[in-house]
Amino acid sequence: MQLDLTSWQAAPTIAGPRPTSADGTRPSRDYTAQWCAFVETRHDVAAWILDEARRRAPHGRVAVANLVEEARLRFKVTINNSWRAPAADWLVVMAPELDAVIERRKRKAVGP
Repeated sequence: MQLDLTSWQAAPTIAGPRPTSADGTRPSRDYTAQWCAFVETRHDVAAWILDEARRRAPHGRVAVANLVEEARLRFKVTINNSWRAPAADWLVVMAPELDAVIERRKRKAVGP
């Protein structure tokens, strides 16, 4: 099944269900929502990041930080470093074969 670039929002993270922010309703410091908005508006950049991650996967570890930095330079866009964690989750949902080569951290509990 081929996913579109935004269908990953409903998929669970490695630490459980995706935060409700993935639906894009909570702005500000909600980095998942910000990444979703970026993917929505810059399909060209998101598609390049996904294609590049797939291209690099057979060669070992894929560093999301490097992909983000190269995308900034190539497309002359602003990509917040805080978006790297949701971008990593997005990449693994979009291409499950990347799970073995993309390093992801478990999310810390948020709230009281």
